[in-house]
Amino acid sequence: MCKARLIFSLLLCTIVTVDCVEKRWFNGTDLRSHIHKYLVKLITEVEIENTTNSGNVLCSGSIIKPHWVISAAHCFKNAVKVEVHHLTAGLLSIIKNSNIFNRDDNVAVNKISNDLALLKTSNRIKFGKYIQPIQLATVFIKIGTTGIVAGFGESENKEFEAKEGLVEISPCPKNLRRKLICSYDIVRAGSGDSGGPLIANGRLVGVVSSGCDKVQIPKSCFTFYVDVVAHLDWITRIFGSMFS
Repeated sequence: MCKARLIFSLLLCTIVTVDCVEKRWFNGTDLRSHIHKYLVKLITEVEIENTTNSGNVLCSGSIIKPHWVISAAHCFKNAVKVEVHHLTAGLLSIIKNSNIFNRDDNVAVNKISNDLALLKTSNRIKFGKYIQPIQLATVFIKIGTTGIVAGFGESENKEFEAKEGLVEISPCPKNLRRKLICSYDIVRAGSGDSGGPLIANGRLVGVVSSGCDKVQIPKSCFTFYVDVVAHLDWITRIFGSMFS
């Protein structure tokens, strides 16, 4: 059972069964795999608090370097390991929890702007015809820009295929503007899209963090993205510390 919690439904997954599959882009279209060569599905084995059981959480992510994937920190709470799956190449790597670097280990309502994680793969991801990294943006995105979003999860018709969509960047609510990007659109994120990309001008500008409550209802609502450009110093510092 997945429960959306916190105001604006921070996409945390409360695990009470063996598997907890989060939802995904609503009102999206089938993914163009030849465009989104960087997109990966992240299946995280997590420890269930106060029990001896474990469960699986599904999120999305983006390959940014041969050894690095970027995603949302809340996907890896109590993580044991993470499987990295590519749409065409299958299983790429298995990541131990010691190779998960969270921007903030205590993501909360007032800290969703830090809901960012870097995952270091044990093996080098080989780039080629079907797999390519996405470059990070270096310039802040402007209001009114059209962005592309993508991710995995359960859609309106209960299928489990990757989806993408177009969104227009909107002003964020006044209390949630720091280091965040927002879209207010009929194309809206569900929790399986957590960690997935927001792309503009061919570069990764944001990482999906949270969305609206009752996302299954077909209506325009906010999706919140961590602003990648605002965290470039931290990303570069992690890369440097790991001799990437």
